[in-house]
Amino acid sequence: MGFFYQAIKRATGQPVEEATPEPRFENAAVAASVATSRSSATGVEAPPAVNFPASTPAAPKQTFVLKGQLEKLVAFLTPPVLDPNILAMEQCRVLRTRLWEVMRARKIKTLLVTSAIPEEGKTVLAVNLAFALAQLENVRVLLVDADLRKPSVSNFLKMTPPMGLNTYLRDDASFHDVCWKINSNLDVVPSLSLMEESAELLHGSRMQMFLQEACANYDVVLVDAAPLIPVADTQVLAPLLDGAVLACRAHSTPAELVKQSADMLGSKLLGTILNGAKRPPQSRYYTGYLGKSTTR
Repeated sequence: MGFFYQAIKRATGQPVEEATPEPRFENAAVAASVATSRSSATGVEAPPAVNFPASTPAAPKQTFVLKGQLEKLVAFLTPPVLDPNILAMEQCRVLRTRLWEVMRARKIKTLLVTSAIPEEGKTVLAVNLAFALAQLENVRVLLVDADLRKPSVSNFLKMTPPMGLNTYLRDDASFHDVCWKINSNLDVVPSLSLMEESAELLHGSRMQMFLQEACANYDVVLVDAAPLIPVADTQVLAPLLDGAVLACRAHSTPAELVKQSADMLGSKLLGTILNGAKRPPQSRYYTGYLGKSTTR
């Protein structure tokens, strides 16, 4: 049974049969399966709510212009376009559609993107999701790099920011000092590496204040966080956000670590994203719809 047919059955609540391998995304492959949320929470519980004064709208002081074509950015494509990237772009749109439905239905505004262990493709997923969601009409998206130990969003976008989320949390920088405008619907808050006190800073009142200001000014706040298993940072951060998705890599992530990570996220978990699945030859499901690509 094909991926899209399975997706439709999931979306309509019908029983789903044994799934066939998902298509491979060459350049940040994403084959999505947004699962229903778990019924009971486990792991770290959310801290008591902290009330802060109402924030004023914050506009980024600076604009960053993307320089050329980014190899792993498949949420939108510019020539030359290759067949695998066209398929990846369409899968990214499928994932965006299904996530957006869940987020609207459950009034989810802040979304955590994480993985069990490093090198599972979580940053590639987070950036592409941010660009895909920002393509929706009247949807303002903020992408936040909250992986303070090994930030990767700025490297992905080829940015060299002088400050970032770490500066806001530790040095009391203002929101618009650390926020960059990417396009009319998408802003990004990068981060610089901060190995010490990262968990404590993410657990502090400044992080809660940051999220409050972000929620006051954006429709979606997408947070790229550290892997769950190696460090405590994301276990501290997850209770502050509305929902989470877990990135896994086919034939790489141990099943027991996926289960352990899912248990840590508890009821926050909206679903899992399978990266790097083997892509079968193009079938009749795609023929005639994706069109012809331009070769290099």
